[in-house]
Amino acid sequence: MLKKQNILSPKPWRKTKRALTRKKWRQEHPKQNKQEVEAAVSHQLAIADAHPRHERCKYFGEGLL
Repeated sequence: MLKKQNILSPKPWRKTKRALTRKKWRQEHPKQNKQEVEAAVSHQLAIADAHPRHERCKYFGEGLL
């Protein structure tokens, strides 16, 4: 039901996010070939999924504080 209306669920799988992004990109850029679309979608999803990671512990067994 959500896919038909182009709405992502709160916890979508990567495959679902990629398919929806690809569909939107093709609607906005109809004359691009398949390789260009895949490159743009991969780049767009990589930016969207990026988030800061915690720093590595200096010593083994050191807990996060």
